[in-house]
Amino acid sequence: MGQQAAFLPNKEIKAEARPATGAGGLARLNTQSKISGQPGGYGRQVQDTSYFVGLLSNKINAITTEIDKLRTESENIVTESKHDKKLEWKAKKLATEVQLLEDSLADYNLAADKGRSGVNLEEIKQQWKTLE
Repeated sequence: MGQQAAFLPNKEIKAEARPATGAGGLARLNTQSKISGQPGGYGRQVQDTSYFVGLLSNKINAITTEIDKLRTESENIVTESKHDKKLEWKAKKLATEVQLLEDSLADYNLAADKGRSGVNLEEIKQQWKTLE
């Protein structure tokens, strides 16, 4: 080992201890992902009016589609409601008719029972007149 140069230190320096360099050499700015819109980036840096008009147009179309969908649903609900009211009215009408028919059937069954039990027809007519 010959003579050392005057400007070199006497001890060995490890490369990991040097502050200016990391494992990959000199530190560099990672600007590529910030501009390109990749994860962790800022997205598009320069945006003109057509870009924003496009975004608004997309949003307006989505809102218009949703409004049309809700309007259709509302019309279906109104139609079903009208149909349901008609069915309820018909059900009430039929329930009244069923009640009248049940009452008539009960009267006929009572008359048939009295006829089988040997009650005189004149007595039945007399009871009927008193009930009227």
